[in-house]
Amino acid sequence: EGQWQMQVGDRLNVWWVGGMIHLWFLPALMVAVLILGLCQQARLPRLALLLGALLYGLALIGGSYGPLLGGEWALLTRNGPFFSLLFVALGAELRLRTWQPDARRCALMMVAGMGLYALEAAGLLRVAAVPLARHDFLLGSLPWALGLFGLLLANPAWGKDSWLERQAPKVLGLYCLHMMLVVWLMIFGPQ
Repeated sequence: EGQWQMQVGDRLNVWWVGGMIHLWFLPALMVAVLILGLCQQARLPRLALLLGALLYGLALIGGSYGPLLGGEWALLTRNGPFFSLLFVALGAELRLRTWQPDARRCALMMVAGMGLYALEAAGLLRVAAVPLARHDFLLGSLPWALGLFGLLLANPAWGKDSWLERQAPKVLGLYCLHMMLVVWLMIFGPQ
């Protein structure tokens, strides 16, 4: 009931969130793929990268960096295409270029991204009292994610025939169910 009231009461953000707040990534992915497809159709495939970078910057300004620049926006820039378009467009660009990642370089990029993310988060906490749990994405998220993606592409046999690999077809269902456990804990758990 509370989720429904939130959805109905927030007409500005309802389109970005989806049916439940934890499924925000589904509309984000759909809108990002739609924009990428429109850019491809217009024969401007790299426009998606430019738009993605612009939206990513706006998302940082309206979110984690908002307190430095006058406050957060009413529009939830953590949802929709604000972060997703850049990652989807980068994936498409890397696929187009048939990127062959080097595991060592990707590991270094990932560690550098994690370090940058930690520095940003600590700096925002110290300078603008932005709590650590407030950050969804920061500038460091990009090299962190790209490094991890490349590291996994460079090592396709990792996890082969493991328990984790057998869970892959169930990922969406398990993710959707995790919120049920959170709700149960909120209702039945110690307050």
